Amino acid sequence: MSELTAELSGVHEQNAARGDHRPGWDNDRHRRRFCRCAQRHAGAYRHKIGKGSENLIRSVLAVRFSALEASTKFEDALAIYQTEYARINGQRATLYPEVTEGLKALGDLSLPLACVTNRPHRFAVELLAKFGLAEYFKVVLGGDSVPQKKPDPAPMLIACERLDVLPREAVAIGDSENDALAGRAAGMAFSVKHIYCMQD
Repeated sequence: MSELTAELSGVHEQNAARGDHRPGWDNDRHRRRFCRCAQRHAGAYRHKIGKGSENLIRSVLAVRFSALEASTKFEDALAIYQTEYARINGQRATLYPEVTEGLKALGDLSLPLACVTNRPHRFAVELLAKFGLAEYFKVVLGGDSVPQKKPDPAPMLIACERLDVLPREAVAIGDSENDALAGRAAGMAFSVKHIYCMQD
C-alpha cells in the first residue's frame, strides 16, 4: 500500500498547482478527502492489491463516500490514480531471486511464455522493459486486455490460446491467491511463491 498512499497523497498539491478541477469532484476539498481516506485506511486495502486498480479505487471511495457519490467520482479517481501510478511505476519493485535466470532457462528450452497480470497493460509492459524481461514473453495480457480479470480463468485461457498450447499442457507460476485460483480454474498446473492477498 505504500505506493498507493504515496501516489494519492500528492494529488491535491499537483492538481491545485496546475488549477485542475476535474469534473465529478466538487472542489479541492473532495480530492483532499479522497487522499486522506486512502492514507488513513491503507492497511484495510492490502488484500485488495492484485485484484485490479478498479477494485482498489472502488474500495477506497466506498469507505468515505456514499454509494452514489462513489459511483460519480470513480472515473476521475481512477484517472488520478493511473496518472500518479505511471509516475512511480516500478520505482519500488524488485525481482524475486533468480527470476531472470529462470526465464532465460525456459527461453533456452524454446518454451513459449506469457505474462498475465491484473496491472494495466501499459504499466506491465513498462515494468517488464525496466527489468529487461520483455524479450522473454511472447504474450503480455494486462487487466485491461480482456474483459475479465484474475481470479477469473479467462485471461489464462486466452494466453494459452495465443501461445497455441492447451491449458492442461501449461504451468501457471504466480505469487497471489488470484494467480492460484485463475490457474487452477483454467485447468493448469500451478506453482506459487510468496502468496499474498488471502483475505476477502
